[in-house]
Amino acid sequence: TFQSFGDSMVVFGLGDAHIGGLSKVDKVEPGRSPTIWIEVDSLENYLEKTPKCGGSVRSVSKPVPGVGFSAELNDPDGNHVGIVQFDRS
Repeated sequence: TFQSFGDSMVVFGLGDAHIGGLSKVDKVEPGRSPTIWIEVDSLENYLEKTPKCGGSVRSVSKPVPGVGFSAELNDPDGNHVGIVQFDRS
């Protein structure tokens, strides 16, 4: 299923199980579009692993009200990838 998440994102999942999201952009730019957001179990784990795998950290963990925490990475080709750790409490 796909659902709007504010004006700048569409989230997707299986039924009620949220898997990830896509950022909406006005212009597609190489290495920036589309931005894929993926749920992970531990932001810190992926922030630590990314440079070891040839990528880079764009932004460290920051709170997302009502959701949990997110961070942004670049894959080894420079593509922008978002990761989200949901607050399940």
